Amino acid sequence: MQNGDLRIISDDYYVVKAKHTNRALHRHEGYEAFYVISGECDHILVTANTEKTQRLSSGNFIVLDNTVSHRFKNGNSDFCVINFLFKHDFIFSDSNFLSMITDNNGFLNVMNFDSDKTFLPLFEKAYFAFKKNGQVNRELAKCYAKEIILQLIQGSDFKEKPRLGVSDKIATYAQEHFSEPITLSKICNELHYSLPYVSRKFKQDYLITFEKFLQNVRIEHACMLLLNTDMSVNEVALAVSYSDTDAFRKIFSLKTGKTPTQFRLNH
Repeated sequence: MQNGDLRIISDDYYVVKAKHTNRALHRHEGYEAFYVISGECDHILVTANTEKTQRLSSGNFIVLDNTVSHRFKNGNSDFCVINFLFKHDFIFSDSNFLSMITDNNGFLNVMNFDSDKTFLPLFEKAYFAFKKNGQVNRELAKCYAKEIILQLIQGSDFKEKPRLGVSDKIATYAQEHFSEPITLSKICNELHYSLPYVSRKFKQDYLITFEKFLQNVRIEHACMLLLNTDMSVNEVALAVSYSDTDAFRKIFSLKTGKTPTQFRLNH
């Protein structure tokens, strides 16, 4: 069985929109997730012992590991996918995490259909984050990659769920209350968690501190307000819980590489 050329991922990750109407058999050093956003195409998936052909159409998606090869052929003119390639340690600090859960439940290398459009926004947001570049967008892409994997696990029959319950609750709280003057200490008191434990666990699961995560959430929402409203920079700062506009401008510039005004004009 032909194994295909090995394509090395030189960076931690990259995301691209591509028309793979005909592409040679290949595999990647890391993981490849692709989502069909339009058209139809044949997809050939090759393992050590089998080869199967799948007909792809809009809404199909899959996450491939480095044990399989694949190719595209006979795609029609409007066939287009979002390709999301990433190394394991880009999203998971534990080098055995994906292999551990795959041993228990084979959700990788399995074609899926996004019936309720849960996954499409994750792929699209990862693509736009990659195009914009910058540290904040890198962190956002990392979150989207992790959510794609975790959503697949949650939707499978995997019995031993990853132990991210506490961290997920904290992250959800931050996303719902980012406009308020919250702190990790305040959240832990409200949810009756131990602050040292949660601080350590959150960094372990999300690979950044809670403070950095909250900063990213606030700056992401600030970006959306700058692009989609006529609010002044001062008003945007207050809307994402920065009472000090100068501090907001400094953090925004550090995260995006542009001042809020430059960001609004350039986009």
